[in-house]
Amino acid sequence: MISAQEKSSIGVPPVAARSHENTGETPVLRKEPVGASSREESSIGVPPVAARSHENTGETPALLETPVLQYFNPYGGLSISARNLPHWEQQDAIYFITFRLADSLPKGKLVQWQEERHQWLKAHPEPLSEDDQEEYSKQFPERLNQWLDAGAGACILKQQEVGEIVATALNYFNGQRYNLYDFVVMPNHVHLLVQPISGNNLSKIMHSWKSFTAHEITKHLNQAGMIWQDESYDHLVRNEEEYLHFRRYIANNPEKAGLSFGVISHSTVG
Repeated sequence: MISAQEKSSIGVPPVAARSHENTGETPVLRKEPVGASSREESSIGVPPVAARSHENTGETPALLETPVLQYFNPYGGLSISARNLPHWEQQDAIYFITFRLADSLPKGKLVQWQEERHQWLKAHPEPLSEDDQEEYSKQFPERLNQWLDAGAGACILKQQEVGEIVATALNYFNGQRYNLYDFVVMPNHVHLLVQPISGNNLSKIMHSWKSFTAHEITKHLNQAGMIWQDESYDHLVRNEEEYLHFRRYIANNPEKAGLSFGVISHSTVG
């Protein structure tokens, strides 16, 4: 069985019930309908399909595949690794991810948070009641995100050029290695929903994003130093309710943090 502790180890509160240009424009990410032009496909980081004539060949024209959302399957294969946080991977599943800048939280506050979380979990053995789960959410993931939204650190991602480095990298292999859905680049952290395509795993995708962007950002800023916190939060999305919850969270994060600029995002939430 999946422990409620591990389910709760995400970057935002769980669902309440259970819980390229330097134009300044927001990068647009959308799944193109059949028949979309190669120019439109290229604008979202998906290489256009080579033109082929099917006239008089008897062949059926190839259709662009629409990604199918696949949620966590508790009976399916699962790869689990752990450092300070548990990391679960399941083939073809969709994840909610949070990764943050290295200076986004004071070290003392983070150590205190980790120790309090450790003691709380020791005092609340499995199975957790719904009240326990709600308390955990407020004291740990929710509190951590409030600290991030407070804007600690240099917040270099609010610089348009730096934010665009991250957004461009997120989009680059979209449709080839993964399907990227809603995302937001906040001043000191990033939230996104992503679904690795078969044959690609999340840990390698994350390493690619963070390694490439760290190199490009340090080059752009002409300064050395650690860019990203080494470990990220990843959460396997359990169902449609959670998926919609995370989409709303991503869409509302800038407003909740009191920001009107310095944010790059893609969201289809109205």
